[in-house]
Amino acid sequence: MNRTLLVSHVLSGLFAASGGLLLSGLVGVGSLNLGADYVLSSIAAVILGGAVFGGGAGGAVGTVLGAALLVMVLNLLTVFGVDQSGKLIVQGLVIAVAAIIYQQGRRG
Repeated sequence: MNRTLLVSHVLSGLFAASGGLLLSGLVGVGSLNLGADYVLSSIAAVILGGAVFGGGAGGAVGTVLGAALLVMVLNLLTVFGVDQSGKLIVQGLVIAVAAIIYQQGRRG
C-alpha cells in the first residue's frame, strides 16, 4: 500500500470524525441520521469542483469553489422559496448533468 494513500485515508477519517463531533456539538444531540442531508451536497460540491468520477483528478481548490457555488445556488433557491425537496432535485440534477458531460467527453 502506498504511504500517500494510507495517510490520505487516515486524514479523511480524522476530518470526518471531527466534522461529526462538531455537528453533534452544534445540534446538541448525537444521532445516526444527523449528517444524512449533507451527503448529496458534498458529492455535488466535489463534482462541481471538477473532480473526475473515476478518481485521480481534481483538487482541494476546485472542491472549495464547487462548494461555494453550490451554497450560492442553494441560497438563491431559498430566496425564491424553493422547499427542501426542490433543493435535493437541483443537487441530483447537478450530479446527473456532470455524469452526462463526463460520459460525452470520454466518447469524443
